[in-house]
Amino acid sequence: MIHIVMSKKNITGILIAASWCVILTLSIFFLARYVNEVFYERWPLVGDTASYWLRDLSILDASPSGNRLGQILNSAMSNPRDPLRTLAYAFVGSSQILSINGHLYFSTFCAFLFFLSMTFAIWTRTLSIWYSLAATGVALLCWNFWDPVYGFPSKLPDMPASLLFGSSLAMLFVRQARGDYLKFFASGALLGLATLSRYHVWMYGSLIIAPIVTILAVEKARASPLRLKNFVLPHCAFIFGLALTGGYFIVTSLYFVLKFYTAAGYGLNQTLVAALSTTGRKLVVYSFGVPAVLVLLLISSVHFSILWRNRQPRDIADHVAVAWAALACPFVIIVFLRVEDDVSQTFYMVPGLLLALLTPFRVRLTSGGSIIQSMFSTFSLSTLVIVPMAVCFNFYVRINSEEFLYPRPQIQRIALFNKDIADTVAKFLPASSAEVPVIDSNIDYYARYIIPLVQLHNGHRLRFANIFQIRQSQWELKSKLPNPNGDATKFTGVLETDKELIMPALVRDVDFLVLLKDVDSPAAADLLKDDYTREMARFVDAEVEGDKESWVLRGVVGSPYGSDALVYENVTRHAQGAWRKDGFDGAAN
Repeated sequence: MIHIVMSKKNITGILIAASWCVILTLSIFFLARYVNEVFYERWPLVGDTASYWLRDLSILDASPSGNRLGQILNSAMSNPRDPLRTLAYAFVGSSQILSINGHLYFSTFCAFLFFLSMTFAIWTRTLSIWYSLAATGVALLCWNFWDPVYGFPSKLPDMPASLLFGSSLAMLFVRQARGDYLKFFASGALLGLATLSRYHVWMYGSLIIAPIVTILAVEKARASPLRLKNFVLPHCAFIFGLALTGGYFIVTSLYFVLKFYTAAGYGLNQTLVAALSTTGRKLVVYSFGVPAVLVLLLISSVHFSILWRNRQPRDIADHVAVAWAALACPFVIIVFLRVEDDVSQTFYMVPGLLLALLTPFRVRLTSGGSIIQSMFSTFSLSTLVIVPMAVCFNFYVRINSEEFLYPRPQIQRIALFNKDIADTVAKFLPASSAEVPVIDSNIDYYARYIIPLVQLHNGHRLRFANIFQIRQSQWELKSKLPNPNGDATKFTGVLETDKELIMPALVRDVDFLVLLKDVDSPAAADLLKDDYTREMARFVDAEVEGDKESWVLRGVVGSPYGSDALVYENVTRHAQGAWRKDGFDGAAN
């Protein structure tokens, strides 16, 4: 078996590969910043991006107050799903918590690990450093990569988690000497980091990456007289790496995650047709896109035609491992879990498919292969020139497209409405306060769009009450999840019971409440996920309007959702000293 020898030539290659990966990651960092800046000048915040930005802002409300590192650490330790992303803010300036681009430092680090591991895997399998540099850049042709809503520029954790997942997968295909178990340990450690970035990734790893460990361990065992040792040690190294980085988190967060997806796993266990027509279709059309598919097929066909005669003979284990890497993840997500319309889950399918298409088999050195290697070197150098040009062209077309630069009139109205709501709330906020005011809404967790705008454009801080839920399963979930502080209202998902609980909770915990006047308008259909939540919204509207002692109307804002939005202030909370301890009288600025 051919493996890396630390010769002067290979050390030079390692330095070239590392430098290339640094250039790639720095480039995507600055390009992603530019994408977000251009996009959010024109577009409103969208659901998941706003939610994760809101969670970043909540770091500022964590204890101990005034101790940034302590706040970040406590926020990360109380995060049962993706604490590593939160912890990464300890390594950047405090202003990055307020920035739409603050998460990109962590995402860029994950991208560097992905590019580096993919480069080494492709290099050691094809024996061509130039081809590995070119092939790694193909990932940037994927259409979703530059998407500010779900892709690399976005605040969602699935992109960096999938990059770490891909790093773990690629590390297993780095060819090394027999008896060297470092790659198995590194693969497990990277999977642990991916798990810290998105909890459920270790479950994918156990179904997709762990079997590849077994396949390669069987190959090692068959090639050595110490069969049991060479079968067991790769597994031990992999598990040790995973346990070292993610073991504690996996064990301590398991209960919370299982409870959460038991009630809120509404995208799971749909029909196979629904999963294929939504998630499966988005894998091809959105996660890859036409440019990436065409380039991958072209590169793969040329690679196959040139190097097929130089492939490693009787390399059955590698063929099985590559096929498993490519097909297992789509099978698990689309066929086994039957996930419907969740594009972020397709990101985990991409690394294995890239690996299989870019390096479908291992190449061997032969005494008569100089002509073939010369042909492949010419192809590799040409590809190294063409792929970056294609990436630049694809990026330029994407960010200058009408679809990207010019939101539709309805989207523009939503952006203006969000800003008007933020400005209305900001008028009644004091210049300073002993406690941060709390806001909630009866539609679509709408406070997540208001809070960042108030922070950025008006210089005030708000906290999200998260009392009014988005769908019936979320109301039910409130009674099941752990509540460390013991102060959250235990909603049940039973309509009459939750009606008795909702108004006392809002009066007790909320300073500002944004209500849509007509929740039955067809224009508001997307904001209310089910009839249960619509009935709760209708009930809160009527109760707040009738409770003149607690709620004072502070503004009426025209909305694009079929009726006006009403901004109420809870005068009983600041009268009781919950906030506004600076003598502010509530008058508009």
